[in-house]
Amino acid sequence: MHVLNLAKEFEKRKVEFKIIVPRRKIKENYGKNVILLGTSFPLIWGGGASDLVFNFIPISIERCLIKEKFTILHFHNASFPSFFQILLSPLSFKTTNILTFHSDIERSNFLKKFPHFFEIFVNFCNLRLDGLIAVSKVALKYFENFKKPKVLIPNGVDLEAFNPKNKKN
Repeated sequence: MHVLNLAKEFEKRKVEFKIIVPRRKIKENYGKNVILLGTSFPLIWGGGASDLVFNFIPISIERCLIKEKFTILHFHNASFPSFFQILLSPLSFKTTNILTFHSDIERSNFLKKFPHFFEIFVNFCNLRLDGLIAVSKVALKYFENFKKPKVLIPNGVDLEAFNPKNKKN
C-alpha cells in the first residue's frame, strides 16, 4: 500500500516510474505503471511473514529491463530469490540499485539459528547495491558491515519532504 501512495506522490511531482511486483493471482491489474514480474508465494514462519518470489522464466527479467531502460532499481525489502535473480542480471549492472529494508529480522528464528545467511546477504548487497535505506534502527543495525551509503528514514518517510505544512517548490 505504501508503494502505491508513493506512486501517487511521484505522479504529482511528474516523476517517471514503474513499480514491479510479483503476481499473486491469475488476474491482476494495478494500472499502467505497475509491471507484474514473477510469482509470489506468501510464507509465514520464523517469527514473521514474507514472500518467496520466483521468476520462473528468467528471460522475463531481461525483457523487462531492456524494454523499460531503468536508471534506478529501488527494492522494497529483498524478496527471495527474485531480488538476487534481478540483481544478477547483466542489465542491472548498468542501473543504480537501492534497497529499502523494512524487515525486523531480530524476530527471525531462522536467522537466530543461521546468522551467517544474513552475513552472506550483506556481502551480496555490498557487491550489487549502491545504497541502502533502513526504516528503523533495528533494520539499520544489521547493515553495519554495508560499505556503501546508508541512511535511516524512520518508517520510510522523509517527514521534511512530505510534510504538507512545508512549502512546495
